[in-house]
Amino acid sequence: MRTTHPHAPGREYTPPIQNPIPLIRPIRVIRVPVVPYQTTSMTIAHSLDELLPRVADWRSEGKTIVLTNGVFDLVHYGHVQYLAAARALGDVLIVALNSDDSTRRIKGPLRPLVPEAARAAVIAGLRAVDAVVLFAATTAEQVVAAVQPNVYVKGGDYRLADGPPVPGLKPLPEAEIVRAYGGKVELISYLPGYSTTELINLIRERYAPPGSLGTS
Repeated sequence: MRTTHPHAPGREYTPPIQNPIPLIRPIRVIRVPVVPYQTTSMTIAHSLDELLPRVADWRSEGKTIVLTNGVFDLVHYGHVQYLAAARALGDVLIVALNSDDSTRRIKGPLRPLVPEAARAAVIAGLRAVDAVVLFAATTAEQVVAAVQPNVYVKGGDYRLADGPPVPGLKPLPEAEIVRAYGGKVELISYLPGYSTTELINLIRERYAPPGSLGTS
């Protein structure tokens, strides 16, 4: 609205807006309490004794049970795709997870980067996974013998234990147990370029101080 200027009679001007509307509205901060991670149903089993009753229920329902195992440290896209492919081979996917102690024996004293409780929670939160069980050995032979999955799955960096040696491929001792009770063994190729070791090396290269990694 235009009006007469108070200090210049006869000159019109537009007076400033009184109590202008702020351009930025006040931010409302909502504080969400931090609660311990919980899965919807008993997804994480801390022993075979906790897991086996659920296995019996699934078997009585006629479901095809799939089992795989590993460390699953720093879960990444390759892990997610691998577990989804494993789940597609049956109706139920159980992931046997190496404990922190067994991981150190396999990977060395600097691993795992993520402790077992957190690794179990992350894996249990994936849609493809129906149950997670921790185990303390370096191989999953005891878990396989107890669960007797219809399908046992490992990555493409393994070979059947009784097969000919192949450079770069590790033997799979669990396979003999699976075949003894009539189960199937499936090897799923990993996606190239996706591994925890490669991820660790990339982080070191990008964030290490200049010159700290040497020239090798």
